Amino acid sequence: MTILEAMACKCSVISSKTAGGKKLIKDGKNGFLFKTGEADELAKTLKLVMTLPQEKLLEVSKNAYITATNFTYEKRAKEIYEFCKKIFKRA
Repeated sequence: MTILEAMACKCSVISSKTAGGKKLIKDGKNGFLFKTGEADELAKTLKLVMTLPQEKLLEVSKNAYITATNFTYEKRAKEIYEFCKKIFKRA
């Protein structure tokens, strides 16, 4: 949830390559990823983000917001509902 909340705030998100991070973040497109447990990788990613042009950061932040809007409770509930309908039709 923390990643989605940050994305919804149009923040530039930096995350380790955990399951949640890799699922939501496309490196350089809507956030930034670094190898889990690697402090040097985190440092490199932070330096990269700090040196990016303002336009690129705004683009990444906008894409992050768009990603977050695709993960609303309503959309997730609808997906679960449709999935359950398919299962019960088969039973």
